[in-house]
Amino acid sequence: MSITANIDELLAFINNGDNCASWRYKCMKMLNLSDNYIYKLSNLPWPFRNRYTVMKSSAYFDQQTNSYTIELSNIQRSLLPKAIQAQLPEPEDTVQMRYSDGYWRFKFVSDNHTIHITYQMHGDADAPIPPQLTRLGVINSAFITLSNLKKHFTPARH
Repeated sequence: MSITANIDELLAFINNGDNCASWRYKCMKMLNLSDNYIYKLSNLPWPFRNRYTVMKSSAYFDQQTNSYTIELSNIQRSLLPKAIQAQLPEPEDTVQMRYSDGYWRFKFVSDNHTIHITYQMHGDADAPIPPQLTRLGVINSAFITLSNLKKHFTPARH
């Protein structure tokens, strides 16, 4: 997907947990924890319990490709540093994703206003979901997330 945006505003929007439910697919809540950890709670339909991830985020700029990448990797709760575990909400009636990893890549086009965005995630919800439904959910997730992001950064036409 391509959008016209200021990269600082784009990153601030993506990283703002208060915005999560308004544009990320099935997002109920997102918390920015210390040391670049992110907690995200997602709504799954009945009969499944809601799922959460605790992602370690690392970012870098690649001068050769003129792109900025944010890599995300889910870390199981029991393997997290104690300081991060202390910041997490109680699991209550939720389940942590078995694994989840992916990235955001923002490639800058030469006009410095257009940004090509790639969003890719892989995961295992640790639920008895048929593979066809899992694939549909993954496709919907990326499409809806990117479509909602584009809407936020596209000026309304009158």
